[in-house]
Amino acid sequence: MIKVLTVTNVYLPKGLNQKQSSFVRDQIDAFKRYHPEVDFTLYTIRGFENKFNYVKSIWEVNRLIRSGVYDIVHIHYGISGLFMLFGIKPNLPVIATLHGGDIQIEQGKKWQVLLTKRIIKKCDYVISLNERMKSIVEEYNKNTSIIPCSVDTEFFQPSSHKRNDVVKIIFPGSLDRPVKNHPLFLKTIEVLQDKYGYKVEEIDFNNISREDVRNNYQKAGLVLLTSISEGSPGVIKEAMASNLPIVSTNVGDVAPNLEGVANCAVAQKMDPDELAFLCDKCLKNEIPGMTGREKLARLGFDDKTICDRIYNLYNDLMR
Repeated sequence: MIKVLTVTNVYLPKGLNQKQSSFVRDQIDAFKRYHPEVDFTLYTIRGFENKFNYVKSIWEVNRLIRSGVYDIVHIHYGISGLFMLFGIKPNLPVIATLHGGDIQIEQGKKWQVLLTKRIIKKCDYVISLNERMKSIVEEYNKNTSIIPCSVDTEFFQPSSHKRNDVVKIIFPGSLDRPVKNHPLFLKTIEVLQDKYGYKVEEIDFNNISREDVRNNYQKAGLVLLTSISEGSPGVIKEAMASNLPIVSTNVGDVAPNLEGVANCAVAQKMDPDELAFLCDKCLKNEIPGMTGREKLARLGFDDKTICDRIYNLYNDLMR
């Protein structure tokens, strides 16, 4: 049995707080299915509730490490590893998975990026989500590789939904997170309606369950991601697993993931006219290629493949 202490500030419980993402919970759930010999203890830093919880975590995480119970510490999101800067370095392997805003300065979190760079210097290994993140990390820690968050291809499935006169377009983020760029989404929808004649219904992913997320993919006509910055957005992989048309700004690893996928496109500029043009082409079935599910299989982004890679990493570091 491998005992892992997971330290994170981005754990979404079964509730509906969409200001956080579910990737940490989803990864632990996937391990329960494919590698039950790994036992996770979760320490959640509730920074959204009170910033003092970060200070409290310094002592509490160090206490847990000193208990001698764990084989590995796995940090999810850079500043969750704040304990690394205040205390003796743990005598067990420490992995950090970065998720985007903690290392990519364009998301505007300057202090988080600064602290993350100091923290990853002290880690034994750093998991990045895309090539740009990896290139930044390598300046501070050479022990890094790209292991994106996976998608549950059994949970997210295509549907036989038929398009009607109103096109349902998903805004796959929280409306009050500036990085998701809802104003650009609205401007693109306006162009689609005024210039191309579409009747559009917006679907937001605010305060809904995972089941409702899946159901929305199955009844939607398109996903439109207008983010300013991303790491490896799970919503794109979920939409690919649902074989949905996707249009996105050029962020994170979206461009290589969607390359060669039918009715999926990445804009070169943060421009509503270009985004609307691409949406029209995708909705008219004018972009040939393989299905999203086929591309996911080629990339190895399913839960089992990603879990196997992290499991092998755990074993390598323990040796």
